[in-house]
Amino acid sequence: MRIYHLLVRKPIRAFLCASFMASIISLENASANMGDSTQGSALKIEALCTIANKYEVCHPQIRKDKLIINFPTELVVINREDIESIKVYDSRKRELIRFNQKVGDVDFAISFDDGYGIRTGFVRFKNNKSAERFNNYLNLLILR
Repeated sequence: MRIYHLLVRKPIRAFLCASFMASIISLENASANMGDSTQGSALKIEALCTIANKYEVCHPQIRKDKLIINFPTELVVINREDIESIKVYDSRKRELIRFNQKVGDVDFAISFDDGYGIRTGFVRFKNNKSAERFNNYLNLLILR
């Protein structure tokens, strides 16, 4: 019984402990590579974005007085003062099939001055909670 205890139980415990420590270290490294968006008062949400012709996955971020959107064709950093207008197009409708939840898309048309003229980019959310959070943070950004 003691030989089994020494040869089998201790190595398993050592292996589990080593695996746990390795997972903690890799999690630390992964979050360290994410940059400022995971720290401080930044908001980063997954959405679909376009500024030219097709929607692709992007991660719009709101940091202090800036709106940062990685459109499919370019990265755009918009200062609060450069935002000309924000229009919200809500195509959600209530469906009884989904227990009377709202289903659909919420599009934000963000017009801004890039120094060469007024441009408009679109940010689309499929997730109602994400659209709500983004809208709340946009309102805070504009009202500052």
